[in-house]
Amino acid sequence: MRGYARGEDRQSLVHNLVLFARKNKYPYAQAAHWSDLKAIAELSCLNFGTSGFSLAKFQSLYRVNPNILWIVKDKNGVIQGCFDIQPIKAAFAQELKSGSKRESDLTPSDLFSEKELKEGLGGCIYLAGLIVRSASERVRGPDRTFCRLVLAGMERVQNIAAATPGLSDVLALAYQTNGGEPGPATPYLIRFGFREVGKSKEGYSAHVLSSDMSYGGLEDVFSAIAAARQRHERKSRAKRRMAGGIAISALLLLAVTILMKKNDLAREFMKEIVISVMAAVIFLILEPLLKLRSLVKGD
Repeated sequence: MRGYARGEDRQSLVHNLVLFARKNKYPYAQAAHWSDLKAIAELSCLNFGTSGFSLAKFQSLYRVNPNILWIVKDKNGVIQGCFDIQPIKAAFAQELKSGSKRESDLTPSDLFSEKELKEGLGGCIYLAGLIVRSASERVRGPDRTFCRLVLAGMERVQNIAAATPGLSDVLALAYQTNGGEPGPATPYLIRFGFREVGKSKEGYSAHVLSSDMSYGGLEDVFSAIAAARQRHERKSRAKRRMAGGIAISALLLLAVTILMKKNDLAREFMKEIVISVMAAVIFLILEPLLKLRSLVKGD
């Protein structure tokens, strides 16, 4: 995990994520498409070197579950960061923590598909990597890409845990530099409440964030994400209702135009109908917008 201000303590880290969730556009990141995998693999190798997953590896895992990779793109469509978050089976999670396997030993058979998540099996949510393209740059304050990826990852954890309660603990490896020093992810794992539970075969310390402790007290962040999602859904519904109202109005105007050309009686009758229907359509359009405005003010 990279891209956040150094020296950020846990309280201010959580506080800044809450503020970011409230003030920035939802959804914070998008699920990667097949066409994004090449760029993701290149970004992974750029940051992790030979330990980064290859394109073939990403493709094999993606075939099992296309929701393991979340990305943030800039206005030009260039990937600025990605989050690799995988629901893995209990056997591989245990072997990783016990030191009998390394991350590169992960195979598609160790991964849950979205369908399997609904079957209530046990395992872990594995944070395989969070990469920010601007990681090498000096950043003052919260990095927007980092915040978007972390919030998207938290929401993904919530969704998986809700679908499969036996798959709720979060597992992550703290990578080391070539000299054996703790990598940049280690302090963030500690700040988010992860505890060390073992070492992988390559010697990376394995950390777990337990759902039993409410994920280390991150309820405020989860609540902010839920509120942002609800606002987004209300806005989407309002837009759909507006589009529907405009479509109905257009059809009515077309029908009125045709009928008014035929006779005077139809013309007067349709005038009354149009006035009534237009009033109803205007009400349908304005009602959700007024409700949304009052809710936003309340927030």
